[in-house]
Amino acid sequence: MARIRTRWNDKQKVRSPEEVGSALGVIIWKLAGDAVVTLENEDFAIDTYQQRLDVIAEYCAFQLHVVDRTLHAQHSDGERALFVSVLAKHLADTMQDNRAELLGAGEFRAQFITLLNERCDFYAMCSFSSAEGPSFVMRRNFGDAVAAVVGERNRKWITDFVMDVQVPSMLSTLKRALPSLFG
Repeated sequence: MARIRTRWNDKQKVRSPEEVGSALGVIIWKLAGDAVVTLENEDFAIDTYQQRLDVIAEYCAFQLHVVDRTLHAQHSDGERALFVSVLAKHLADTMQDNRAELLGAGEFRAQFITLLNERCDFYAMCSFSSAEGPSFVMRRNFGDAVAAVVGERNRKWITDFVMDVQVPSMLSTLKRALPSLFG
């Protein structure tokens, strides 16, 4: 796994939601990109840039939802909604830039925001505990969403790999990052 910075240099400075959202957006994007590389290294075929970005989108949606659920107990609804909106916008801008660079000109933000909303609604029906994190059902749904993107050839084992290997690794990094980014 790639090394990811999860804390500020100047710990005393108060950060705006935009600064925290941007920093966490970079972490989430790096984790998603690293997950794609790991899948490819494990011989799961991800053949096109479109597929890679679709897998990254699924990882971003899952992590955004995990962050939202984690912050639920620690922040007011207004603070959490503002932060999640800033984070989603940052991720959508990053997705727009990457899709435009790799696939050509186009408007990709709306499609990504739609995916975020659909996945967050879907994951909201699953249980989540601040101590344990996402439930088995949530992790299974996430693994199935990734499997649907990578295609039939990879469906047999990818859900289990995502659930059992990649989710714990991502959650570990997010658990380290959130308290230090929010101060």
